[in-house]
Amino acid sequence: MSDVRGPDPSSSGSAGPGPSWPLDEFTSGNTDVDAVLSRLAVLTDTPVSEQPELYSEISDSLLAELNQGR
Repeated sequence: MSDVRGPDPSSSGSAGPGPSWPLDEFTSGNTDVDAVLSRLAVLTDTPVSEQPELYSEISDSLLAELNQGR
């Protein structure tokens, strides 16, 4: 039976402790949105207990950008 959570990153054959994240640079074409999304880069260095707050702040910022209608 396979694991529904996906493959174990430690079994991927990579030399490091796990996969690098994010794997790809993403740009939305909107510099303000990209500035908000760049805050995701600190996610892997953020304690799990603080991640919900970070996600909430990023979500609120993205909604504010959406409401500005640019």
